[in-house]
Amino acid sequence: MTDPTEDSAPAQISTSPEKSATLEPDPPYPPTGYAWFTVGILMLAYVFSFVDRQIFGLIVGPIKADLGISDTQVSYLMGFSFALFYTIFGIPISRLSDRHSRRGIIAVGLFFWSLMTTGCGFARYYWHLLLLRVGVGVGEAALSPAAYSLISDSFPREKLGTAISVYGAGIYLGSGLAYLLGGFVVGWVGDSPSVAVPIIGDIRSWQVVFFIVGLPGICFVLMIAAIREPIRRGVRMVKAASGERQVAKIPLKQVARYVGSNWKTFVCHNVGFAVLAFSSYGTTSWIVPFFVRTHGWTRADAGKVYGAIVMIFGTLGIIAGGRIADALSARGVRDAKMRVGFFAAVVW
Repeated sequence: MTDPTEDSAPAQISTSPEKSATLEPDPPYPPTGYAWFTVGILMLAYVFSFVDRQIFGLIVGPIKADLGISDTQVSYLMGFSFALFYTIFGIPISRLSDRHSRRGIIAVGLFFWSLMTTGCGFARYYWHLLLLRVGVGVGEAALSPAAYSLISDSFPREKLGTAISVYGAGIYLGSGLAYLLGGFVVGWVGDSPSVAVPIIGDIRSWQVVFFIVGLPGICFVLMIAAIREPIRRGVRMVKAASGERQVAKIPLKQVARYVGSNWKTFVCHNVGFAVLAFSSYGTTSWIVPFFVRTHGWTRADAGKVYGAIVMIFGTLGIIAGGRIADALSARGVRDAKMRVGFFAAVVW
């Protein structure tokens, strides 16, 4: 396992043309209780994001039948349209998170992706859904870069693995909830092709699911306001012309040089975990249709069973991984987090 700091020394930060910068001693971390409160709010936002992105897997059949589309076209809705724009917009949004309000960026992203998810409930044509799924991907790209930054500034390094694993539990809670909630909704509407919704009127039964999972996220934006921005750590501060102290802006060329000098670590880490994500998302997206088509299960039953498995065992697994990584770090294992990820991948 390679530690990024072993490839080369970190690049020196240049602050020109701003005034000279100084690296100040880090202040104390936020109170433990409040730091965990921040993680809890961010984890719930992560839950909403995974409910919104994974719900498609449960309603593949009705969408195909109603819109007259193929499995390939469905895969563009579940994967390509979302992932492409999630990746593209993640980098510039991360750049904004380095200097601007991370809380504000998360709030805007949460509102936007929840609005796009709710909008899927009004879709009448395939291209409507395709564009709305692009919007979901753009909105969700705002969450994790800012969330990781907030968590890193709220916990000392020896507790960071556990804190990030609790945030990451939102993946499994959200995915499981999408299937569980979707299973109950599917069971509720049964085989009815349409449902009467107050004010809106008659809509397709699969469209109801998007209203149920999208609208609560819009309301949850208010909870993001309860998060206070922790002081940024390990960054250089400069004095602006107004006299206000700001985070020094690091040129993109300098970032590129640092990534280039540590390319082996970045390539192995990013490509390796991307392949694992490819396996995971590809499987979970089609698990319900697989049980329906191959084993004759109902969509409601498949969603409830698979959702419960993901919520319970996925959550236990990721939190255990964080705890183990922190324990190894406390014993002086420098690459503890990569080591845990490696062995988990082998077992997987």
